[in-house]
Amino acid sequence: MKPLSKPSNTPWLGQVPEHWEVKRLKHGLSLSNDRLEVDQEVSLPYVGMENIESWTGRLLPLDEEFIPTGTSNRFDQGQVLFGKLRPYLAKATIADRSGGCSTELMVFEPKEFDNRFLLYLILSDGFIKLVDSSTQGSKMPRADWEFIGNIEVAYPPLPEQRAIATYLDERTARIDGLVARQRRLVQLLKEKRQALITRAVTRGLNPKARMKDSGVPWLGKVPEGWEVKPLRYLGTFQNGISAGAEYFGSGYPFVNYKDVYQWPELPKEVEGLANSTPDDQSRYSVESGDVLFTRTSETSEEIGIASTCTQTISEAIFSGFLIRFRPFPGTLSPAFSKHYFRCDVHRSFFAKEMNLVTRASLGQELLKRLPVLIPPLDEQKSIARWIDERCKDLDTLITKVEQAIERLQEYRTALISAAVTGKVRVPAG
Repeated sequence: MKPLSKPSNTPWLGQVPEHWEVKRLKHGLSLSNDRLEVDQEVSLPYVGMENIESWTGRLLPLDEEFIPTGTSNRFDQGQVLFGKLRPYLAKATIADRSGGCSTELMVFEPKEFDNRFLLYLILSDGFIKLVDSSTQGSKMPRADWEFIGNIEVAYPPLPEQRAIATYLDERTARIDGLVARQRRLVQLLKEKRQALITRAVTRGLNPKARMKDSGVPWLGKVPEGWEVKPLRYLGTFQNGISAGAEYFGSGYPFVNYKDVYQWPELPKEVEGLANSTPDDQSRYSVESGDVLFTRTSETSEEIGIASTCTQTISEAIFSGFLIRFRPFPGTLSPAFSKHYFRCDVHRSFFAKEMNLVTRASLGQELLKRLPVLIPPLDEQKSIARWIDERCKDLDTLITKVEQAIERLQEYRTALISAAVTGKVRVPAG
């Protein structure tokens, strides 16, 4: 006999098992408002947003010695933490000890919930989307307890909640294990790809080529016919535009930090817009052959990441968080640049020379001192073609594995949503 269902009268829940209650979230838990002040000299562990893995509920390693300044939310073992900032709504976890946490994390004390079931409930796709729709604020939108507490959710009997949580623990663990193995495979494929590129752009394609000392310790020996020059002798440099918020959001193409950080080859069309003038477009133009470097970030690992423009973006300008290097004609092939400047060969130079204060920053003078390998122009083009051909199969395989990861994650999300809304029946006991 098919188990009986009833309408929940709540769109995100749909039909629920007949014996489940539907009522507001706040009836099954309380919001803890306990605070910790730094002047109490509390040495309890601290949980920040960065310590919670999105969507999985996994608590990442804590810095046991870190003591935050100002006010923190206090939590106890077994309570559930939930991020209220829009970018972090899918960050939630169960506290495995007592401590303090970011004030951007709400602390829930379950009363009519098994805490593991509650965690799955508030990480379910429908719940997150509902909370997301309520967030307010322009820069860092936040959800508030008034809205979250009044969301109607399903309440299975406690034994059934525990059974559902155990069911999801087992099945999500299997999915997470598969995802972890697939991610490791992607990492290995990308490392293989990077090694192939690095060897080609620093050693060339002829294994029998005569070699010479480059004079640069981290470059070692290089083909005899290649030159090594500081970047300053190969082209011109320009920092990007800095302007107020009203300058952006409409107008003409605007190349931002993310465009450069994500792609070795600059996208032909970018999403950003800026109200640039003809003078701006002349000074901060983005032309074929240009190499844009990330200039400033929180960490040195994100500095000096390069993306090469292989097709001029008409009327475009670029961000003040970037530096444009424009090669002199006949010095560097764009096809070679997109591989050479993206590989890890320069990281040791930047890491050694970078001046770290509160933020990592790459100035023009440091970039101009970067030693660069210059094969003859015809050889640059041959190397680029060889790399593109060799990487084609690797890129296809990486894409397939990443798509498989995405499907697994979608299945995980769907499984959780189905279980906490009663679409998958898990008998208690």
